[in-house]
Amino acid sequence: MTDFEDVVAVAESPTPALPVELTDADGYDVSVTDVSRIVALDLYGTYTKTLEGLGLTDNIVGRTVSSTENAIADRPVVIDFVVSADAMVWPMVPQGVSNSYIQYARDHAPSFDEED
Repeated sequence: MTDFEDVVAVAESPTPALPVELTDADGYDVSVTDVSRIVALDLYGTYTKTLEGLGLTDNIVGRTVSSTENAIADRPVVIDFVVSADAMVWPMVPQGVSNSYIQYARDHAPSFDEED
């Protein structure tokens, strides 16, 4: 039986067809020309799981504290800052905004209390 945490690669030592042209979430055109050194940075560690599933574990050279797979435990953690709900400060407003914006945000703060 495979543990939920285990990822089975769809290929061993794959050779991606490069370059790959794509448009990112912000609308910028991106060209991926090399995947030999990948730093997988995301909040939940899903990028490293995806890369492991694609058979690219050996290409990962950096990870976040959320990436806990045994296969990459020896890779350096390059970001270890995690914010939990109880550490969030509200309202979160940009520096230099007007007082009316701050007052608006104060009245729309989320509730982190558990409902009974």
